[in-house]
Amino acid sequence: MRSTFDPDGVSIEHILVGVDFMRPGKQLGLGLSVIRVLIPGKIHVFMGYPRSAFEHVYVLEGGKAVKEITDLRALVGDVEIRSPEMALRYVRLQTSPATGYTFARPLLEVAPLSAVDDAFVFGRQEVAERIRLVDANDRHRSHGVLLDEEWHDNALRGPELERTSQGFTVRRILYGFEGGLPYEYTAWRTVESVSTDGRVRRKRLQQLPIKGVALAMHHEA
Repeated sequence: MRSTFDPDGVSIEHILVGVDFMRPGKQLGLGLSVIRVLIPGKIHVFMGYPRSAFEHVYVLEGGKAVKEITDLRALVGDVEIRSPEMALRYVRLQTSPATGYTFARPLLEVAPLSAVDDAFVFGRQEVAERIRLVDANDRHRSHGVLLDEEWHDNALRGPELERTSQGFTVRRILYGFEGGLPYEYTAWRTVESVSTDGRVRRKRLQQLPIKGVALAMHHEA
C-alpha cells in the first residue's frame, strides 16, 4: 500500500488575507489535502487525521491550488516585496500561529496579546479567538503570545523594520529552532534579510531568556 498526494484533491478552506506581497493574479490559501491510498484493485480516498498534518498553504491561481508551500523558498518569484511592512507580513507566513505549523520547519514569533490582530493571523479569526483564551495561571505559552504584562515585565520590543540597498531587514524574537523539544523552547533575537523577490536569510543574534513563562510549540492552529 502507498499514499500519494493528489494535486486536484485540495479543499481550500481559508483564503489568507493581507498577502499583498503576492504578484497579480496569485493568492494564498490554506487547504486540506485529499490522500489517495492505492491498494491493488482499489482506490480509497480520505481526509487525513489529525487535520493539521494534512493542512498546507497553497499558491492559488484562478481559485485553484497550483503549488504547495512548506518553505518560503518555494514562493521566490511568486512575490514582489516593496516595503518593510510587506517583508514582515511575508516572513510571518512561517511564524504565525495561523500558518506556521504547516511549514516543514515551523517557528513562532514572540508577541504581546495586544498584537494579535487580523493581519497577525492572516484573517483566521478562529485562531485569534483561541489565542485570546490564554490562561494567566498556566505558565506555558504555546502560540508564542504573552500577556501584555509579561511582555512589558521582560522589556521586549516588537519587530524592527528597515529598508536596505538589497531589500529589507526584519528584526524580531523567534523560537522553535531547536527541534524535537515538546516544551520550554529558547527565544532568540533574530534578523531576517528579505529580498524583493522573496529570498530570506535568517540569523540568530542573541539568546533571550524570558522570565515567568515557558515557550511551547503548538503544532495545530
